[in-house]
Amino acid sequence: MREKKGAFGAISFIIASTIVLSGCGSEEPKKKLEEREVPVEVTEVTYGVLKDSNLLTGTIEAESKVSILPKAAGEITKIHVKKGDFVKKGDVLAQLDDTAEQNVVKQQQASLESAQNAKTKAQSSYDQAVLSLNSAEIALEQAGISQEDNINNIDIQLKNAENNWKTAKKNLERMQALYDEGLISLQEYENAKNNESSAKNALDQTKLSKTQTSREINLKPQESAVEQAKINLAIAEASLTDAEIGITQAQIALESAMDRLDDKIIKATISGEVTEIINKVGEMASNASPFASIVATETVILDVNISSNLLPSFTVGKEIDVKVTGSDDTFKGKVDYISTVSSGYGLFTVEIKINNKDKIIRPGMIASLIIEEVKEDNSIIVPADAVVHKEGKDVVFIISDGKAVMKEVEVGLSNVEFTSLAGELKEKDLIVISGQNLLKDGNKVTIMEED
Repeated sequence: MREKKGAFGAISFIIASTIVLSGCGSEEPKKKLEEREVPVEVTEVTYGVLKDSNLLTGTIEAESKVSILPKAAGEITKIHVKKGDFVKKGDVLAQLDDTAEQNVVKQQQASLESAQNAKTKAQSSYDQAVLSLNSAEIALEQAGISQEDNINNIDIQLKNAENNWKTAKKNLERMQALYDEGLISLQEYENAKNNESSAKNALDQTKLSKTQTSREINLKPQESAVEQAKINLAIAEASLTDAEIGITQAQIALESAMDRLDDKIIKATISGEVTEIINKVGEMASNASPFASIVATETVILDVNISSNLLPSFTVGKEIDVKVTGSDDTFKGKVDYISTVSSGYGLFTVEIKINNKDKIIRPGMIASLIIEEVKEDNSIIVPADAVVHKEGKDVVFIISDGKAVMKEVEVGLSNVEFTSLAGELKEKDLIVISGQNLLKDGNKVTIMEED
């Protein structure tokens, strides 16, 4: 394009010289010169969006940087990492002297084992108490059944004794009458009397047995055994509960001891690069001062400050191409944060997260991105060079029927190459973009093809 402009400069000089030289000639040559066709380049008027590119720069920062503080104080016995190592969260960085904590853990393990043994014994006693209660209840039940059977048997015996007594009594009455009449001997009478007395005694004895068998006192030993078995079971159950509580307490004490033992291990709290190790083996570590520093670099942050007119170009989650100084690669970033309050001078902070799993980008590097800004929407767009200033007005020349037609325009927003216009222009009008400074309204033109 610059070569073309140089060519048109030469043409302008020739035409101007010709006009000056012809000033002393006749009117006829003047008319011929005026009718000479002016060579121009043209392009079509477009209607659409005027954009501008904005180069934004910022400094790469680590996603996070933490100082690793030991959870306990102690002498450093071993360091497992060195400066520059990449570690993952939870990796062991160093070991502190844990002799005392190891001993406490062993003691608590012994206490837990003792509590578990006590529970085993308590469980055995409880199980035995359950069996004893079951046996006592069965014995009581069987005693009750036996008592009922005895009562049934005694009822039968009582009925037989009553029948025997009644028979003996009738026999005595009959023998009494016979003896009074002298029909039997005294001995026979005495025998009948003895039989009746024996039958009466047997009946009374049977009634007494029934009374004794029916009394509840006969089941009291079994009932007492059941009650005692219940008491023993309650005691065994309480002992088992105490043993379980003892195990729980021993487990808590052991876990606490294990935690204190674990505190003697210094671990990474984030994934990243070890950038500093402050202590050495043999030195005392304390939770009052850092042991090391870790910088998370698998994801890095680019902070850029933008003016308010660029805010519509950014949305959280939008993917953006980022260039980093010192690398030919283009990195994909995502908008993670847009400030709602100006950080000063009318600028707003935008944070862009960049995946850095290959560790190519390092904190402190300068990075840039290009943002397209819509300056005008739905406007007439022409090359900025097409606009010239004539007679105090901004004008352009369009080509119609081989002639230049001057159009007054109002210039809107511009970027480096294009500008938006308002005026009597239509989309696809042929507008002069080279040679326009030589034109007047109505000049004939020759449209030159672009190289």
